[in-house]
Amino acid sequence: MDRSGGLIRLAGILVVIILFLPNVGAIIEEKSLGQLTEEADSIIIGTVESIESYWENGRIFTDVSISTSSNLKGANHRDITVKIPGGTVGTISAAVSDTPVFENNAKVIVFLDNSRFEADRRFRVTGCYQGKYTIVDGKIKETGVSVNDFVYSIQNNATSLLILDEKVEILAGPVITSISPDSGPAKAAKLGSSEAASDSTRVVVTGENFGFFPGSLEFWRSLSNYKEADIESWNDTHIIARIPGRSSSYSKPDGSGNVRVVTSGESISDGSSFYVTYSYGGGRWPGNSMTYQVNPNTLDTTGELDAIRAAANTWNGASSDFEFIYGGSTSKTDIGFDGENTILWVGYNTGSIATVWTYWNYLDPDTIIECDMLFNDIYYEWNTSGAPTPFQMDVQTIATHEFGHMLHLLDLYGTADSGKMMYGYGRPGMVKRTLHPDDIAGIVYIYGENPVVYRPYTFTTTDNAMKITVDGISRFSPYSVNWPDSEIHQMEVPQSQPTTLYTRYNFSHWSGKSTATSTDVSITTGMPSSGVYNANYDIQYYLIVNTSPSGLDDPEGEGWYNRGGIATATVDEVDGYRFDHWTGDATGTDLSTFLFMDSPKIATAVFELFEVEWNPWDDDCLISNVEISLAEYYWVTGIPINGHIISNPEISLLEYQWVTDDVCF
Repeated sequence: MDRSGGLIRLAGILVVIILFLPNVGAIIEEKSLGQLTEEADSIIIGTVESIESYWENGRIFTDVSISTSSNLKGANHRDITVKIPGGTVGTISAAVSDTPVFENNAKVIVFLDNSRFEADRRFRVTGCYQGKYTIVDGKIKETGVSVNDFVYSIQNNATSLLILDEKVEILAGPVITSISPDSGPAKAAKLGSSEAASDSTRVVVTGENFGFFPGSLEFWRSLSNYKEADIESWNDTHIIARIPGRSSSYSKPDGSGNVRVVTSGESISDGSSFYVTYSYGGGRWPGNSMTYQVNPNTLDTTGELDAIRAAANTWNGASSDFEFIYGGSTSKTDIGFDGENTILWVGYNTGSIATVWTYWNYLDPDTIIECDMLFNDIYYEWNTSGAPTPFQMDVQTIATHEFGHMLHLLDLYGTADSGKMMYGYGRPGMVKRTLHPDDIAGIVYIYGENPVVYRPYTFTTTDNAMKITVDGISRFSPYSVNWPDSEIHQMEVPQSQPTTLYTRYNFSHWSGKSTATSTDVSITTGMPSSGVYNANYDIQYYLIVNTSPSGLDDPEGEGWYNRGGIATATVDEVDGYRFDHWTGDATGTDLSTFLFMDSPKIATAVFELFEVEWNPWDDDCLISNVEISLAEYYWVTGIPINGHIISNPEISLLEYQWVTDDVCF
């Protein structure tokens, strides 16, 4: 399991009918050029000869055949095959986020890794889309760097693409002086497209030396990827355009702006800044809800179902007219296009941390018909405590981000986006469970604002399936509900709840949104009270205290004790008997004994009858206990001593010896 603390990218997977679609949400590690160079088994320059898609184990994959012209690292390859997830077979198309896109006859530089598909000797691309570059007119399309400079950087194991950017000679020319407005959403026209929607933010870019022939106005997406805006008008000093889908805010990781002008002569301006509030990929669910099922099947932690439901309820409380509805559990161990929205952990390396697949019909590219969410359970460790270690991923954080992708909100990668739920990078150990106002603006745009604000409330207990009462109705934990603001609701749990014989849970206190110590809580709904209420219970074990023979005494200490506590069992002396020892789970010969309560216990006090043995009477007697009184002995046996009736039942044997001169020993 990878325990690195590097940046993790959040993104996804889309599957549709007919159309080949780009990414929605998954999680990959960000790679520098140096890392790509080091991790790749081979690096080649070649030309794409053919692209062929096929079904394999219920999913679509694509083989890309590349004729190699140069080998920059690794074995000398003449012809290689790259295997990528996604593609089109018949009427079904699948597109996987962060997967490189190849075109026939394109000249490419590809960083190759054969570890995942070693059995069939087909390569995968190192670092997903980060490991594929396209060559156009002797330059790297993604960066503008000449092929020679790029290859030089590879051969010298460059540590960052930013180094390459410094080597690019920016031709004097276009200069951006202002962008108006300087903020707004980026909206795609339809599912799977970067084309700007008709209501995507319309900007006026002012500057100089843009040229009189249209070039392109480009908005940064991530790494060295840009998306072209839809140009409405162009002259030497003004450009009017609509922001393309999949754009990110300022600034790029290197500190530069996220908008640039590229002239028809390929002269590139310095970056200017535009703040993208949210990025919408087009499409929505029919109606205003989606029902999902969960298989909480990771072995790393407990409470993953609660975490996923809490993540869904975070979006449910965003004041939009939309609701994620929990539809119960499922026993599925993998996903597929089956009409159900499934969330589960898989026991194989998906190449990402979590992944969302989205399906729709190409005849209706505005309607989502299914989403599935996968968590990688073999390569990453999961945690639900709210305080993951630096090596663990927080289930609720990742699930909340992925639910955003199920709404078709897209990743944002700018440093100005870092506080948002849809920010595309994260780290193990990171906890981010609250929506940013821009996230809320995104879901409200898609589904409209609900005039009645519903907020999520989740009620949990120390263990699952414990009894709770909500507004007088019996439920079992965990229980989640959405309530409108300004209402009063009552929550109550039993003082104790049995588990097995002589073991029970005993209520201690509330945690989360309440710290009360009483079993009942009154909730006035609203932003401050929305969240998780956890009823904390202590495990208790029962101590049985008795005697042998039974019924000799009324022993003390029997009852319930907290797990790990110390119990005290006590008995008193009993006339006619002598206390001997404790047995069962107790030990010792004192009248009191102490027991460590790590399970139900039994303490039995063992008593013995007094025993008196007599020799034939010769004025001598053998008494087993010189402290026994004649009255006690007579009361027990009914036998007079030496034929004498005791005249004073209180006289002790020592007194009797003193009066009669009989010998007692």
